Amino acid sequence: MNKYIIDFTWYNKEIAKTARQFISFDPEKFAERQKQQELQYLNDCKDELFKLIKSENEIEFYTKTMDYFINKYVSKLNEMNSSQSRCASSMITWSANFRATTKANNSYDNKMSELIDMFSNTKAYTIKYLKKIRTQEAGGGLAEKKAELEALEKRQAMYKLLNKICGTKKTTRQEKIEAIEKLEVSEKIINNIKEDLRESEDGTYKPFAGFSLTNQNAKIKARKLYIARQEKIADRIKEAWSITKIMDYNGGEVIQNLETQRINILFDWKPEQEIINKVKLHGFKWSPKFKQWTRKLTNNALYSIKRMQAELKE
Repeated sequence: MNKYIIDFTWYNKEIAKTARQFISFDPEKFAERQKQQELQYLNDCKDELFKLIKSENEIEFYTKTMDYFINKYVSKLNEMNSSQSRCASSMITWSANFRATTKANNSYDNKMSELIDMFSNTKAYTIKYLKKIRTQEAGGGLAEKKAELEALEKRQAMYKLLNKICGTKKTTRQEKIEAIEKLEVSEKIINNIKEDLRESEDGTYKPFAGFSLTNQNAKIKARKLYIARQEKIADRIKEAWSITKIMDYNGGEVIQNLETQRINILFDWKPEQEIINKVKLHGFKWSPKFKQWTRKLTNNALYSIKRMQAELKE
């Protein structure tokens, strides 16, 4: 149950009234109507975003996201109304201050566009963030890929079994349908197979063409190669972490990024020039953006760290 309460106190009704002073007979009524409409819209947004939440652990993130979204939305709404308050009709201003009026109109249009896109951007960010969190909880990206591989192999086995059941001439159409209905297959696939079996002349039919099974085999093979490669990298990273403990006495540690496949050295403070020269000598380059020494994660990089560690111990 969604218990989140929208705080709409930031809405500035006086600015909304001023926004319609040139184009409305009753600015007070307009401001009240806008407040109710925007509040209803935010409630709809609140419910739509809440549908993405699947566990109690994600409620805190949902609350913070809604707080940020509503504060930003109401602030932008006030800015839009403020812009509109400077957009007097040309029937009133005539040709006077034409450029200033055009600039105010453009400002209003830009803020309106930002307001329209704000929720879709917030929703996209929420989906991306929740996916990342759930992947980490499931054991990381590698665990997710293994689950996908398992699903692909299960689907491939099911497709082959359906082709075998429907392609044999030893059973009748009805027997084939009864055998399919016992399997864990979607209702849509069962109905399609039934229809195609009735239309076939000899009562045989292969629901899945050979090329589709071949394509699926290629996907399975590619996924297995990816998992094997990532597991190999993970093994190298474990070795890197064993070196980290030895290097701690120099005020530095070896860290790695599995996504970028880089190995980095991070110091708590600027080391002595001798250590910096050693790090450079072994192929590490300084990254001003991440404030650490880095190079590609390879066997040579790990070997360089071992050598550097030995040299620093001397």
